[in-house]
Amino acid sequence: MLKIAFEYLTDSYSLLENPIDNYIIMAVVGFAAYLIAYNIVGWFYHTDMIDGRGAGHILHWIIRLIVFVAIYYAVATAIRIYKWIIGVPTHIWLIVAGVVVAVVIIITVTRFFYYRSKLKNENGGI
Repeated sequence: MLKIAFEYLTDSYSLLENPIDNYIIMAVVGFAAYLIAYNIVGWFYHTDMIDGRGAGHILHWIIRLIVFVAIYYAVATAIRIYKWIIGVPTHIWLIVAGVVVAVVIIITVTRFFYYRSKLKNENGGI
């Protein structure tokens, strides 16, 4: 019964437009959610926090749904970030990389001269 509810709630989730790629990614997300829920419920059994199959069964499906949704949104966010990065033109990335390199060089040179002058002052101007 809970499997049917889980499939009903998660069936409409879609990450990609390509159905085959989407099916593969959703299968991996579902399997990861299963493994995490299985391990958590197993830990609950081993620590005697729950007793009986009914409690473990319900807890497994609740944890599985929560973990599935969390992993789904993490993967969806990663895909959006990837698409955004790919969508930015190359010349913009070259400018950003140049600015980052320039800032690192400026910071390094500034720190070098700062510590050099500090060391010079500590040694009595030598």
